[in-house]
Amino acid sequence: VSYAACVGLLNRLRAFFDQQIVDLGGFTNHEFVAQITAVADEAWLVCDQGVASIVSAVDLLEGLRDAGVDIGKIRLVVNQYDATLSLTPAQIAERLGISLLATLPARRVAIGQAANQGRLIVETAERDPYVRALEPLADRLAGPISAGQRGALGLSALKRFIQPSSRRS
Repeated sequence: VSYAACVGLLNRLRAFFDQQIVDLGGFTNHEFVAQITAVADEAWLVCDQGVASIVSAVDLLEGLRDAGVDIGKIRLVVNQYDATLSLTPAQIAERLGISLLATLPARRVAIGQAANQGRLIVETAERDPYVRALEPLADRLAGPISAGQRGALGLSALKRFIQPSSRRS
């Protein structure tokens, strides 16, 4: 896929959707990732708490910096966080040199149980710590709203952005 074709598609989709989420995780063409990141309004770097993930994130960020991408618009989302491990999300953000946006707790069992039922965790366990950690991210995607609306929006915004499909593959 060429950069021009991808940007053309994203621009076309902007006519229909207010937000676009593009997952470039594991994409090996760093030039392509840099070009897409450069035109994004905001970018979230999702990084697990493990050393291998952090080393990969450091390499990616160095490549983006070398390509002239404004790293200031990249925010960190720490995934699979386990408080019993010695590395905190703040330490990871400091090491990467980017702001911490959110921390998603390690909830493999709860997410797996929901998936085994053919459902999303937001449907099976609305008060689960993982769902609660996703709420501010969903609110952020919903755009600027008043403080009174924000508290009521959380879970409904999350359900709006993550809609279950009745189709099975």
